[in-house]
Amino acid sequence: GLELAVTELAPTAQSVIGGLTVAPAPDGGFVTIARLREITVDQEQNSTVGPRQILVLAYDVEGALRWRSEVGDMMGDLYAASGDVDDAGDVLLVGSVDGPDGSAIWAGKLDGGDGGVLWTRAVDGTLELGGDFGSSIAATASGDAIAVGQIRNAMNDADVWIGQLASADGELVWTTTWTGELSDGYSVDAPGPVALGPDGTIHVLAREFVNTDIRSEER
Repeated sequence: GLELAVTELAPTAQSVIGGLTVAPAPDGGFVTIARLREITVDQEQNSTVGPRQILVLAYDVEGALRWRSEVGDMMGDLYAASGDVDDAGDVLLVGSVDGPDGSAIWAGKLDGGDGGVLWTRAVDGTLELGGDFGSSIAATASGDAIAVGQIRNAMNDADVWIGQLASADGELVWTTTWTGELSDGYSVDAPGPVALGPDGTIHVLAREFVNTDIRSEER
């Protein structure tokens, strides 16, 4: 049955807030990851729209709030996609960030003690003005992160991107891509969730473009 429930209100009635995922912490607490965009309206009904951010809330085992962190990026709007908590209690985040060359895959790591940003990393495809985005992230047993997203390196071609990011600083340890068969002049493949097996095997769910009417699931 239901043991506890927590609620986080938007900062204003006009603001946009939306929960994405919840991840358990090693000590029995939990972390929630959400999208946040603060919008305020003055007495003359003039709106001020803030940047899109990632809202991270850490709770203890009783549901009391430990810390609250609003994560943004100087490049522009930051779109949250998912997150995870590693064995040390630190929080891994993934999404996309706007930039001068379209959006890029974005990943970051927060200190599990206070929500401070430890590192961030952006990965951009080679297609000019291509839209790249992160979809999921998982912590390895060693504390590194396996991030998954979509990357565009050519016209009419979007591939599933998988990369391992080092625990200490987010440096890329390795990357790989998966692409489906070319169909109707397109190869548009969309990433989904990632899961790690006990032996470290990486499982990724993806959607392959088959034609304008049919798509298939691949793993």
